[in-house]
Amino acid sequence: MNILTAAVGGLASIPAERADDLTLVAVVVVVALVVVVVVVVVVVVVVVVVVVVVVVLAAAAVVVVVVLAAVVVVVVVVVVVVVAVVINS
Repeated sequence: MNILTAAVGGLASIPAERADDLTLVAVVVVVALVVVVVVVVVVVVVVVVVVVVVVVLAAAAVVVVVVLAAVVVVVVVVVVVVVAVVINS
C-alpha cells in the first residue's frame, strides 16, 4: 500500500463528527492566517507612512534651516552696509 492510498483510506475512515472537528480546525487556521496577513499588511503600511512623514519633516527642516540661513545672511549684509554708510558719512 503506497502513501497516497493510505492517506485516502485514512480520510475516508474519519467519522462524521471528527470530520466536522477537522473542518472547524481548518476554518480556524484559515481565519488565523488571514488575520496574520492583515496585521502584517497594516504594520507595513504604518511603517511606510511613518517613514514618509519623517522624510517630509526632514525635508521641511532643511528648508527652514536654509531660509533662516538666508535671513541671517541678509541681516548681516544690511548691517555691514549700514555701518559702512555711517562710517563714510
